[in-house]
Formats: sequence, C-alpha cells, structure tokens
Amino acid sequence: VRAAAERARTRGALARRGDFYWPAGMKQPPLRDRSRTGPRDAELIPPEELEGALALVVRKEYRIARDELIRRAARLLGFGRTGAKLRQVFAEALEALRARGEVALEAGVVVAAEAPAPSPRPRSARAQPG
Repeated sequence: VRAAAERARTRGALARRGDFYWPAGMKQPPLRDRSRTGPRDAELIPPEELEGALALVVRKEYRIARDELIRRAARLLGFGRTGAKLRQVFAEALEALRARGEVALEAGVVVAAEAPAPSPRPRSARAQPG
C-alpha cells in the first residue's frame, strides 16, 4: 500500500504530510465520525483531523475549558470516551494550534484567537442633561 501511495505522490495525485497521505490540493481533511467504524487507535488519526475538530469547537464556543474542548472534539470524531492516548494526541494537536497562534490558553481555558471583541453597550436614546 505504501509503495502505491508513494507512486501516486510522485505523480502528483497525493500529498504526504508526516505519516499520512492526502489527496493533492486538499486544504483541510474532513472530520470523520469513527463511531460506525469501531474504535481506532489514537496514533492513527491524522493531526490535521484532530486540529480541525478542536478548531471547530473553539470557533463555536470562543472560550472553553481545555478538558471540555478535548471531550467535545473527541465526540465530533465519534469517540465515546477519551482515554489517556486519545487525550494525549488531542493535547499535541492543541499545542500545534497554540504554536500557530490560532488559539490561546489562559488558566486552563482555550480561547479562539479570532474571538470577537465584546460589542459596546448601546447608548440610551434619551438626551443626557448637560
């Protein structure tokens, strides 16, 4: 299988990122629900897919406790439980997002880098005495 994938890579049909092969030109891999395919070894999940699940949850929540983020991202990928190995690969993916500036970690809370600023309170329409 690896030899066939390498031939496809040299022809430009596949791209290799680390230990994983992707269709050439694919920017973000799909987030696959593994609940129907049975348990998967945590090390066999591409980092890009883990990062994508984490980023999706953080973008939705803007601020979320680190442990809850990992739990929700794991659910997106179809995992019912987050054992030590799965938590570890998600922690590594979260660190990659932090290193690229896509998220920040503040006292155990993950914050989206592009979190919107709080909107100012609307001013009252009434005239202020002056």
